[in-house]
This record gives sequence, structure tokens and C-alpha cells, in this order.
Amino acid sequence: MKTKISKYRAEVIEKTIVIESQISLAITCHYFGHAKVDFLLEVLQDEYFNFGLKLNILKKTFPDKIDNKVGEKLIQLNRIRNIFAHNHNIHIYDGKKWVVVNPKNFKSGYVKAVKEIESIKGIDFEKKYKEFNQLYKELKPFLEALLRNFNKKKIKK
Repeated sequence: MKTKISKYRAEVIEKTIVIESQISLAITCHYFGHAKVDFLLEVLQDEYFNFGLKLNILKKTFPDKIDNKVGEKLIQLNRIRNIFAHNHNIHIYDGKKWVVVNPKNFKSGYVKAVKEIESIKGIDFEKKYKEFNQLYKELKPFLEALLRNFNKKKIKK
């Protein structure tokens, strides 16, 4: 199962990179009228320019297209990405499936489960993977449609 989770993790992270790249491209095209590579690489791809900030700019840039529903889906997609990216050290087999104990609930979840012989609380990666793919399926075409408004052939430094 660990191998399966690793494959899910890789796919979720790769697909999130695609979504985040589309968001960055939509922002730069809006402000410059074309894909300005220097701006993309030096500003939008900077390690401190996070997903939440890009999403806020996207909402302000396209208020008629990015409503609360789309915004929430993008936030949830990124939350799931973070689960796969950052919750991978504590794998526990609960008798039925591999789960990862959520670090935020480690003391209340795991310790309680050991004391009361309950099932261990963890993250259901199968469920999160399916949820992520559903969100990706809905959001990717939406973001691609946003980019159709710009001439993709115009790429400048």
C-alpha cells in the first residue's frame, strides 16, 4: 500500500503543479497581455509566492469567473495536495488499510486509540485521492478556458 500512496502522492503533486502553472499563466497574461517568462519565473514561481496569494490575485483579476464555489474547490485541491506532500512519515496499518496519523491529532487520536483499543484515526488516502481527481477534472478545463482568451503564441522575456 505504501507504494500505492507514493504513486498517488506523485500524481497529486504533479497535477497541482499543472493547476498552479495555469493560475500563474492567467495572472501574467492578464497583467502583461502575454506570457512574460521573467515575471513567471522571478515572481510567481518564487518560493514565497504561495498558492493562496496566487488564488487571491486570480479572484481579483477575474471576479466574474472565479466565484466562491470555484475558489473553494481550488483551496480544497491545494489542501489535499498538502496532505499528500506533508503527511507521509507515520504509516500505520489499522487492520484493514494503511493510514497515516494526522500530526495535528496525533496525541488525541493515536494515544486514545492505543488506550481504548479503538481504530486508529488517520488519513484515508484512497478517499482523498478520489476527491482530488474529481476536483482536478472540474478545475483543469475551467482554467484552460480562462487561458483561451490570451494569445498563447506571445511569449516574451
